[in-house]
Amino acid sequence: MKILFISSGGQDGKPKAVVRNQGHSLEKLGVEVIYFCVNGGGLFNYLKSVPALRRTIREIKPDVVHAHYSYSGLLAYLSGARHLIVSFMGSELRSSWLSRIISIIVARYLCTIVIVKSEEMKRILKVKNVEVIPNGVDLEIFKEQDKYECYSKTKLDPAKKNILFVGDPRRREKNYNLALKTFENLDNEKFKLIQVNNLSKEELCLYYNAADLLLMTSLWEGSPNTVKEAMACNMPVVSTKAGDVDLLLNNVKKSFVCSFDPSEIAEKIKLVTKDKERSNGREKIIKMGLDSETVALRILKLYKILSDLS
Repeated sequence: MKILFISSGGQDGKPKAVVRNQGHSLEKLGVEVIYFCVNGGGLFNYLKSVPALRRTIREIKPDVVHAHYSYSGLLAYLSGARHLIVSFMGSELRSSWLSRIISIIVARYLCTIVIVKSEEMKRILKVKNVEVIPNGVDLEIFKEQDKYECYSKTKLDPAKKNILFVGDPRRREKNYNLALKTFENLDNEKFKLIQVNNLSKEELCLYYNAADLLLMTSLWEGSPNTVKEAMACNMPVVSTKAGDVDLLLNNVKKSFVCSFDPSEIAEKIKLVTKDKERSNGREKIIKMGLDSETVALRILKLYKILSDLS
């Protein structure tokens, strides 16, 4: 089966990690994945890409076109793709009014199947042809490793309580200022905030194993990959209530969902880091079927439905 992925591109012109990871998990199942990337943000850049995508669809004749994010869905439809599947990632439903309007139009009128990452996103879109399929976690990469080897490779100080923040501080939804305000309530002699971004999966796994806790302070999310990756490494998590973290962290040891009160978050951090005990997050990820292979199999079933319609 030949699948055309459409998405925005990163600074290197390649698909972003979340899209590449899903493509890789499908390739393991024997699916041929071809990528079409739109470089540069904004609706105008997507509309400019219509002729190029139209040629690509005509040349490769994909069995299914799978667009990621709403603008990619609009682009795919305008380029002639029918029986279209669109994955909404979360940010497009919370950003500009134009993005929200286009998301609703794409979901309700232009695609055959909608994928969202959480029940919250499903409620916002209010469409019938929707599947809730969060991104999966590669359990072969994200797993527990020897903590002291990871200390050495990441250069983290084992004498400190290292609190990991994964994400770009410039992205408003990541709410990095709340992390900084939280640390005003913590002893800087004992606690250290470690902010990382744009690491490979292998590098990121080292930090999940070396640090004591993942801190997520997001204003909104779909189904946050960083939380699921940390859980796969049995790393404790303290998070604001965003996306599906309530569901993910329910009954997970050493993990809490908090309000946006920095003093409350700081108290939970102190509680979790009293000792070096890890969580049982990996067990929860497996139980929920959020490993990348199980998620890829669910998506493959949708492809077969669309392929039969063509």
